[in-house]
Amino acid sequence: MRTLFRPQELWKGHGLRTPCWVHRNCGREPGGHSARELGVCPAAEAEYHHGTNSGPCAGRICWSLADTDAHHRARGDSMRRLQHCMGCEFFRTVRSEEGSAFKVEL
Repeated sequence: MRTLFRPQELWKGHGLRTPCWVHRNCGREPGGHSARELGVCPAAEAEYHHGTNSGPCAGRICWSLADTDAHHRARGDSMRRLQHCMGCEFFRTVRSEEGSAFKVEL
């Protein structure tokens, strides 16, 4: 298990904000309650996005990745997924918290 994910104190202590897997309580982070059954979410493993929108891995830019829960619900290309995600409470929260520094990255 990587230290970027758990315990939360490790990423919170580095000035990072709540990622999608905590906000939504999906349990798809490494060691999470749904990870064995559904697999680890790509947002919880995408270290190349670490720090984007002040989040650990891609935990605050999950809408840009394929194979997340939202990707499966929206079906379609990246613009369709983004339109779906723009209605998500978490997306709106991140956009509000980040202000002018908010990144969409498709």
